[in-house]
Amino acid sequence: MRPFFIRAPSGELIAFHHIVRLEVETTGVLDQLRHEVHATTVTGDKHVLGTTRGPGAREQAEHLIAELLRQGDVPDVRPSLVADARPSR
Repeated sequence: MRPFFIRAPSGELIAFHHIVRLEVETTGVLDQLRHEVHATTVTGDKHVLGTTRGPGAREQAEHLIAELLRQGDVPDVRPSLVADARPSR
């Protein structure tokens, strides 16, 4: 894994090698679903890396995670590394 930084929409820089978990969190109601890509760092802090809405939004969020893993030169993706946080009912 090579070091690089991610600029969150808040403007904050996050070191990729400090991220221990990436997940897509879905919020909202059927016609207004929003998918947020969250990164949890080694300190336990959670950061929003991107938000997508509309048709194909889930795929866009998953693509963002795949692109981050590619840029970070992560050699193999284990299912535990990429999580899916579905809203609880």
